Amino acid sequence: MTTTLHRILALATLFLVAAADESPTRDPYLDYKPAFASSLPVQILLTGIVLTLVAVLFIHLIFTAQYHWPLAPVNYVLQISGVTTLLISLIATLHVVLSATLDESKNWPYMLSYIAVDVPPSDSSMSEDHGKEWTTAEKATWMVMNASTSGLIQITHIQFLTLLYPSRLEGRLIFLLLGESRSGAKRRLLTVHILQAPWQYYPL
Repeated sequence: MTTTLHRILALATLFLVAAADESPTRDPYLDYKPAFASSLPVQILLTGIVLTLVAVLFIHLIFTAQYHWPLAPVNYVLQISGVTTLLISLIATLHVVLSATLDESKNWPYMLSYIAVDVPPSDSSMSEDHGKEWTTAEKATWMVMNASTSGLIQITHIQFLTLLYPSRLEGRLIFLLLGESRSGAKRRLLTVHILQAPWQYYPL
């Protein structure tokens, strides 16, 4: 009787071990986990890097004002405006992210989430434990700030290109993008250079 019981227990143990080996060891919920690029550490790291670079650019513009302003005052004003608005936007973004993580760490389980903070927060991501929902005025102000930053940066780029035109390099790029033939592009480039400095081609 005892031997039979031992055999049954041994068979049951082997069956349980085999079943445990065949069971999946991977957590199925990992399939729904967002990518690491959308995580909170990456969000804070990238925002901090961009903030540092923009701060260095702002300091550079301040110290080179005496040389930059006499050469191109409009370009200098646009660059200062674009960098200032971008710096304010990055500081506000970092403040929102860190404030949300601080509020989250004050509640159970006193840890931080893996997922990055939505800026501005969406309705689905807000709860009583993760701060309050933004008002319409706050969201509108945030959108206006982002639109102003993007607009100033693009205007600065366009204005800087107008300072270069009609240089030889930019002229070739424009004609290449327009799809003109090489002979037609050469004729147009020659026309541009003649208009720029006619005394080089038609001396008095």
